[in-house]
Amino acid sequence: MDAGEPAWSGLAHLLHARSRLDEAEQAWRAAATAGESHAYMMLAQLLQERGRLDEAELAWRDAVATGDSHARGSLSGLLEDQGKLDEAELVLRDGIDAGQQIRVDLAKLLHRQNRHDEAEMAWRAAVSAHEHHARLSFANYLDETGRSAEAEGILRDGIVYRESTTPARHLASREQDLVHPKYPDGHLHL
Repeated sequence: MDAGEPAWSGLAHLLHARSRLDEAEQAWRAAATAGESHAYMMLAQLLQERGRLDEAELAWRDAVATGDSHARGSLSGLLEDQGKLDEAELVLRDGIDAGQQIRVDLAKLLHRQNRHDEAEMAWRAAVSAHEHHARLSFANYLDETGRSAEAEGILRDGIVYRESTTPARHLASREQDLVHPKYPDGHLHL
């Protein structure tokens, strides 16, 4: 196979779907070598699915090196699952320092470690930075911890912010951004 062939990713997806995992792994490696940045993420996922966690970690790190913030979250999750909590946190903090919007991931990690004050600070920073889903994530946390009025305020502030920064013609199409799968009718049931 020619390493420059742009169809590597397509082939890898097809092979993976057919459970031809050894061949899929080779195709993902070739796609990564060909410069397809998402290929590292897909390779890491495949290696992780196969229980080859050390190799998966290296592939996640390669994906992180491409600048992908989703890869940082996944690497952090793998490290957390392995009990490497300090390293998981450092991966996220390094991403934040590099300008990636992953404060919500950090907040959730800190929350899972019962470091609630730090988690809340990270959520508030994510909300202030207008990170994707930060308000909803933080509001869910507040609601779950019995602070329903504050959760409602966070969401209402988000509506005011969105209305003040989004042209009216776009509001209707973006309304679904505030809906969370846990609350399909769009209400937190506060």
